[in-house]
Amino acid sequence: MQKKKCIECGEPFEGRSDKKFCNHHCRIAYNNKLRNEYNKAIRKTDTTLHHNFEILRKFVVSKETKVSKLLLTRAGFNFNYFTNMYVTQKGNIYYFCYEFGYCHLGEKDQVLIVPKGEYI
Repeated sequence: MQKKKCIECGEPFEGRSDKKFCNHHCRIAYNNKLRNEYNKAIRKTDTTLHHNFEILRKFVVSKETKVSKLLLTRAGFNFNYFTNMYVTQKGNIYYFCYEFGYCHLGEKDQVLIVPKGEYI
């Protein structure tokens, strides 16, 4: 058989003609490097969503809680990240971060925070 070089570590090895790695550790390391940038983007998004969820959870004191957008923003809330949306029959749009949602109110830049079970 012909000696080949592992595409991860460069060590020579023997094996099938289509084999690319000397062992499964090199195969896993190589594939992890390929997915690293993709995984970074997912982790960043997931971290932001969890952070938003925690902020909403901390502000909820009853079934429906009104909070200013400024207060949420100062706490680190990012309005560009949410897990899903729900549109009511009246046309109100609720943006959810997992189990808690919020709806923009026209009055003085306020949002209404609600638990998911009440609407979906």
